[in-house]
This record gives sequence, C-alpha cells and structure tokens, in this order.
Amino acid sequence: MTLPTVFISYSHKDEEWKDRLVTHLGVLQQEGLLDLWDDRRIGAGEDWYQQIEEAIAKARVAVLLVSADFLTSNFILSEEVPRLLERKDEEVLRIFPVIIRPCAWKHVKWLSLMNLRPRDGKSISSGDEHQIDADLAAIADEVAAIIESELPITPLETSPTTTLEKISVAEPDHNRQDDLKADIQETLALIKEYKEIRRLSSDPKEQRRYEREIADLRKLLEGYEAELAESRKVYETEKMPPAKKSVPIQNEGGQLHQMDTKLDRLLVGQIKIQDTLVNLRETVLARFDASEQTIITTIVDRLDREQLINTQDVLDSIATRQFAENELQETLVAVKDTLNEIRQKETFLLDSHLTSEIEKLSDVVDAPKMDVSHKLKITIPIIPFIISYEGEMALKSGMNLESAWHRLLSKVRR
Repeated sequence: MTLPTVFISYSHKDEEWKDRLVTHLGVLQQEGLLDLWDDRRIGAGEDWYQQIEEAIAKARVAVLLVSADFLTSNFILSEEVPRLLERKDEEVLRIFPVIIRPCAWKHVKWLSLMNLRPRDGKSISSGDEHQIDADLAAIADEVAAIIESELPITPLETSPTTTLEKISVAEPDHNRQDDLKADIQETLALIKEYKEIRRLSSDPKEQRRYEREIADLRKLLEGYEAELAESRKVYETEKMPPAKKSVPIQNEGGQLHQMDTKLDRLLVGQIKIQDTLVNLRETVLARFDASEQTIITTIVDRLDREQLINTQDVLDSIATRQFAENELQETLVAVKDTLNEIRQKETFLLDSHLTSEIEKLSDVVDAPKMDVSHKLKITIPIIPFIISYEGEMALKSGMNLESAWHRLLSKVRR
C-alpha cells in the first residue's frame, strides 16, 4: 500500500524551521506511517513545477509553515495555496497551518477561519528551546493521529488458532481478486461521474451532496486497493519456489510479529482518536447543568473533532466575557432566525431526538428571563452542526449564522 503523503509548504527563508519540523515528522516516516514531501526532494534537471503539482495531487495532509515570508510569497499564494484549498474542499486533503514566526495571519481571510497551531495563536519561535521541541512534537502527534484515523486496515487473521503451517498453505483467492478489480473500476467510474455532475450543477445543495458522496467513495476505494494489494502479496508468496519459501521459523515468526505490531499500532491510533472525541464531548457537556445537557447531548454527539474544539473555544470566551454584548446579541438573533426557519421547513436529516432538541433550543432563545450570554451558551453547539449541513438544507438565514460564527472564531483566535 502506498504511504500517505504529507506535503510541506514553506518559504525558503524558513528552511531552518522546515528542517526542524521534518526531524519530528521523520520519526513517523521511519515507522512507515507516512511519506514526507518538500521541494528539496526535487532532483537536478527535473521539472520542479510538475513535481510540486504531483506532490499536491497525492497529498493527504498539507502542513503550512506560516510566516510573513510565507504570506508574501507570490508562488505559494498563487500556485500552492489555491490548489491545496481546492483539494481541501473536495474533502481529500487536511490542511494543517502552523505559525512558525510572528505575522499578521489573523487578517488573511482563508487562514483566519482555520484551526492553527499552536492553539494560543502565538508563533512557535516565541518559545524557548524546550517549548519549541514540545510544540513540534505535538504537531507530529496530531499529524500521526490524522493519518492513522484515515488508514484502511486490511483484515488479517489474528485468532489464537492461526499457525505458521496454516499461513504457508493458504490458497490465493483469485475470485476475490477479480471482484476487487471490478469494484475498483466501478468505484473510479462513479467518482468520475459524480465529479462531472457536481461540476455541471448550479444547485449548492446538490453540489454539497455529491461532495460527500465522492469523499465516501474515495474511502471505499482505498479499502479495495489495500485488500487487493494484500491478496497479491499472499499470491506472490505462494508462487515462490520451495527453496526460497523455506525461511527459518524464527524469521517467519518475526515477520508475523511485525505485522501484528503494525496492526496494533493502527488499532491503537483509531482507539485514541475515538477516545479523544469522547473526551472532547464530555468536556463540552460538562460546561452545562443536567437540564441543559438533555437539550444538547444529541447535537454534541454529532460534532466532529474540529467542531468540538471550536465550540469549546467559543464557550471559553463567553465565560471570560471576551465578546461585546452586541456581538452576543447579533449571534443570538442569527441562531433564532435559523432555528425558526428549520422548524417551519420541518427539514433535512432530523430524527426525533434532534427535532426535540431544536424545539427546546427555540424555547431557550425565546425565554424572557434568561440573559443573552446564557442563551447563547446553550445554543452554541447547534451552530457548527447547522453550518455543516447548511448547503443541504438551503437555509436563507444560513449565511447570516455562518458569518456570525466566523466572527466569533476570528475574535477567539486574536
């Protein structure tokens, strides 16, 4: 299976910082988790522009080393960033911006709406040597978590009854290989068809739906390709002459142990991701009393990691009174209008629990004796949830709500 590529976008004036990050990410590359790419891999005489295009096209994660030099580089802003944002919108790439030196990143619209690292908005260079290494190590951990959460796990037989003899006489499943090849071709054809439909469509709701379908198909395709690669590996082993196959038993045992270790690492990575989500949801819910939790639990359970972090940051800012009264009021009005529109439409993917929570949140917004900040606190979790489905719901008030949300996030990250 081809390793997922991590593309590093940086200004050459920040080469020293790129090298320090590569040292930390190199640990993951050494463990076979990813393939690092930066423009220093381009060989003499090679078409450098084409090499960068190809690297971006296959990247699963892009790490942006943000500095004033990065944000004033014509090539980065005109060539790399638009292509990276396009792939992000296609849901095939995760962008990971890192502030390495102080700069006016908050005034760059496309960047200010993202989750940057370090979380406090300060540059990595502002810390001492120990803190710099700690920040870079934390970034490597997050990149590993992203990669491991998206790696397809090829089914392996790990039951106690597995023996070396059983593995050595396993018959290659030719029928399954043919099925996988057919599945891959059909999936590729569907992706191509859906991309064309999305391109020709002028309906935002339809475009968003096909974007989700394409993302799901890509994940399915990765699973098929991984299983086919493993099946071929077994087949090639079976074709080897007996002399070559007679590997000492301890070597086969070591290979099995390595396979088990890699599988365990992938499983642990997925468990860690799930545990992180559970912990984030519990942390958000802990901010509310029992009666309030009954109103928002179903919504919080449907938020992803980034949405939960944003929700937590905004709740922190409300608790510490970082927002002006008029900002709270404007956001609350946008929430109220959107909730009313959803109720009138009786729209989209609402199950009975969500419908009930929407009704209760509307009552909260209309409660005469509750102050604005408390009302907004209770309704904050519904905002990122609605925004993620706004295209499918085609809400007239959705743009106002999204603008209000981005204003809050922008102020949180100053």
